[in-house]
Amino acid sequence: MVSIRMAAKIHISNSTIETGDDAIVFYSTDNWGPVLPTENVTVTNSRLSSSSSAIKFCDGNSRAVRNVTISNVTITNSNRGLAFMVFDGGIVENVVIANVTIDTRRFDWFWWGDGDPIHFNIKRRSEVDGVQRTNEPAAGIIRNVTIENVIAHGQGTSALQGHPDSWLDGIRLNHVRLFVAHGSEAPYESTRAAMTLKYARDVEMKDVEVRWEEPNATTWQSGLVVDQVKDLLLEDMRIDAAPGSGFPVVRLNDADGVTVRHSKVGSVHIAGSKSKAVLIVGSDATVTSDPGLPPVTLK
Repeated sequence: MVSIRMAAKIHISNSTIETGDDAIVFYSTDNWGPVLPTENVTVTNSRLSSSSSAIKFCDGNSRAVRNVTISNVTITNSNRGLAFMVFDGGIVENVVIANVTIDTRRFDWFWWGDGDPIHFNIKRRSEVDGVQRTNEPAAGIIRNVTIENVIAHGQGTSALQGHPDSWLDGIRLNHVRLFVAHGSEAPYESTRAAMTLKYARDVEMKDVEVRWEEPNATTWQSGLVVDQVKDLLLEDMRIDAAPGSGFPVVRLNDADGVTVRHSKVGSVHIAGSKSKAVLIVGSDATVTSDPGLPPVTLK
């Protein structure tokens, strides 16, 4: 494991890292002294393998991890690919990850990870372990993250989730191909959606494909599930229906300001009293809505 903590101007290149825990981890914590930011880091031309997360912006971040560029990386045989986790009130911002291949699978229930290629999660530490703390910081921040030119194969849901008090902000997924398959040798199966997005604003996904691969799972439902989101652009998307599923391909709940442009998404269902300003342009989707919602604009 390479652990980067409270550092500036770090460069990792031409490395092969195989580990039983996280492969590359970015910290900003007081475990080893005063809390300083980790910033101005580059990682390139490397191969990573991990029983947990291959690249992890660590949950133990109480100040800041920022200005990080990661490129030309191959991730194999990992429980989780790219992980952004803030549990101690810190901030992760200004991150670019490009030209990455990801192959993930489930290991066992006690690992953090679910065979998921991409993972974003903001929580307070008490919400993770159930232990109440005096003067616990507010929920942290994840913002201004771009992930592009990625081919990912995995078994679990790529979950992008902010916090009710601190939404993800300024996330970009460009030119991403996501393939989901059932892990016939995995200890369990829990995947319902290929990708979820919750508590987020100003998110763009462009040229993103979601495909289902054999072997199939009976739990599969939808390609993309969106909940509590404001200002979302889905452009040039292709999201396939889950095999054998009668669920909509895309589900929107309490979504305000969603544009689906020039995309092949099959079917979209809109729910939630806060859903409004949904625009679908040049797309093949069959659109349904819960009763009482504002009409969807189709062009």
